[in-house]
Amino acid sequence: MGRIFKPSDQQCLTYVLRKTTSLASIQSSIFISIETINIYGEEDQSQIFAALDHRECYFFTKLKKANNNDHEYSRRCAKGIWTECGERETVLDRKGEPFGWLRVQV
Repeated sequence: MGRIFKPSDQQCLTYVLRKTTSLASIQSSIFISIETINIYGEEDQSQIFAALDHRECYFFTKLKKANNNDHEYSRRCAKGIWTECGERETVLDRKGEPFGWLRVQV
């Protein structure tokens, strides 16, 4: 017997909001177990992905400002930089209202 973990973008955002806020009204239709990983840390990106059996992952991470007076964030990591590719997509809630954004980084 195996399990498939393929949450929708809405389910991932709901999980994070339930863990980081006290909003009892946020509902989730599935249980999601997500580990904390610092993708902007000193660990090589190849080490982060070495243990994974798939190429698509969800990361929730704190961003660091590029400098104190800037609105831009640093995406530097151990051996390079994460770069956003494509346009961000709006994630809608069950009522069709904007709920968050999906961004692809490589």
